[in-house]
Amino acid sequence: MSKREKDQLIYNEIEKTYTKIINPRLNKKIKYFFKLRRYPGENVKYISELFLENGIKTFEVIEANKYKTVTKEVVGKTLTEELENTNNSEKINRLIEKYVDIVSKIISLNVYFGDFNYYNFIVNEKEELIVIDLEDYRKDFFSKFRKKEMMKRLKAKLIYMQNIMRNKNENLNGEKIYLKIEEKLKNMI
Repeated sequence: MSKREKDQLIYNEIEKTYTKIINPRLNKKIKYFFKLRRYPGENVKYISELFLENGIKTFEVIEANKYKTVTKEVVGKTLTEELENTNNSEKINRLIEKYVDIVSKIISLNVYFGDFNYYNFIVNEKEELIVIDLEDYRKDFFSKFRKKEMMKRLKAKLIYMQNIMRNKNENLNGEKIYLKIEEKLKNMI
């Protein structure tokens, strides 16, 4: 059996776009074929539109089909880079509050995602957070049933990110960030 090709990401410097060609495993292809899950390219477009309609910033999708997306470049640094490269606790506070707001809103939309790492968010020059890496976000019938699992993973990711940041700032306490998200979700209901 041949090895699966990796996904390809191609940057067009002239047009300032990214083309992502997705090469999923066979088990995922079967799920797409039987409509148990959206094709990844189509899912990126769907999630992007859903987020934009709900005030969540993300990249512009120029083209999308089953296994390919073309998106406009998002200029900025990852949230991880911003948090690691500043000692300004007010800025860290602002960015974490924006992160809490966005993650809470995504969860309240019954969208499932298992990787809310800081590097999946870009901070632009206006200090806005832009959500990236949309092909693994899912909104389907089962999303609301996966919430408990997603919250468990979110808590683990936040604690993991806190350890990576070496407790640089009290505002990066993973447990506290998780509790803020939980509280915000309760207030959204």
